[in-house]
Amino acid sequence: MQAAATCNHVSRIFNPGANEVRALDDVSLTIHKGEMSAIVGPSGSGKSTLLNIIGCLDTPTSGEVLIDGQGVVGVSKKELAHIRSQKVGFIFQSFHLIPVFTAYENVEFALQIEGTTKPSERKDIIMPLLDSLGIGQLANRRPGEMSGGQQQRVAIARALVKKPALILADEPTANLDSKTSMSIVEQMVQLNQEEGVTFVLSTHDPMLMEAIPRVVRLLDGKIVDDGLEG
Repeated sequence: MQAAATCNHVSRIFNPGANEVRALDDVSLTIHKGEMSAIVGPSGSGKSTLLNIIGCLDTPTSGEVLIDGQGVVGVSKKELAHIRSQKVGFIFQSFHLIPVFTAYENVEFALQIEGTTKPSERKDIIMPLLDSLGIGQLANRRPGEMSGGQQQRVAIARALVKKPALILADEPTANLDSKTSMSIVEQMVQLNQEEGVTFVLSTHDPMLMEAIPRVVRLLDGKIVDDGLEG
């Protein structure tokens, strides 16, 4: 099975020296393509740091990281930005939609950054995606005219539209009520099962943990359970 992301003996140390904080301590983890995984642990366990390193938003102090088979440690900031735009999609708990853009324009913006899709091809890609997420009728609405669940679906569409190697979701249900959270979780599970979308989520949500096949548990910067049987 191909790997979407691999961390080999990754450590991340902040403030090296007497007062150092070892956010990650010799972490090795492989996320396979088509997998749906959750990274869980108490506050300060290192899950956000691990998600940021997998997403090329941070770099490890030591160790090796590969995204879709490509090594990302030691490459330039420009190359890291290119890898993020091509291989990683992000879903944030605060949605991070551009308020003056419509739902359609927020999703289109991801294609503009990615840079390989012709403008004439975008509508035929974006509208079926919005329809599949149940928000096609909201294409011309701005974020302020949508509910939290609708905004999160736009954020999911934005992450999916460039067909990245993996999608990272940081507490994707944290700002949603329980009914909307369940709907979003079911949507992501369906995308994983039917489309083979690779998801890695960080969460405190017990409902989310129950719905996800693989749960990776962190404690004090170490993996205490990699979520694999055997």
